Amino acid sequence: MRPEQSGQATVVGWYGSGFVSMPLTGDLVLPRLAISCVIELPPDRVLDALTFEVLLNEKILHKVALPKQAIVDMDKALISVAPANASAKKIKTVQFAVQMSPFVTKEEGRLVVRVCLDDKDELIGNSLWFKRGSTQVVQKVPNRDSAGPA
Repeated sequence: MRPEQSGQATVVGWYGSGFVSMPLTGDLVLPRLAISCVIELPPDRVLDALTFEVLLNEKILHKVALPKQAIVDMDKALISVAPANASAKKIKTVQFAVQMSPFVTKEEGRLVVRVCLDDKDELIGNSLWFKRGSTQVVQKVPNRDSAGPA
């Protein structure tokens, strides 16, 4: 993600869900790895806690727990979305981005974002797989790749 003078950010490269080829030996070094997450919740979903985690092979690399005031403010800021029918639907939208500069790993495996809602419910994002010597990029069905690459 590249910050712009307007305050917006530009996504410069995109992996999507698939493989990132690692060197046969040594570390994978990415000068910058940015992860973006958008969550939409029904307006009647009241949250007490909201936590974002970036995991590599189930090990937490980065964790952010939203402060309670941010959650209260989110509840006040409903976004109106007009569906195809005449009645408008309200939703809560939460956007989150994390940047790791540089991103370095020796491990092959699965990088994923996990969102914890009230310490009860979990949302799991699309996976990005790191594999040594692989030049193949395989698109996976979102949230159905927990068993690993075929």
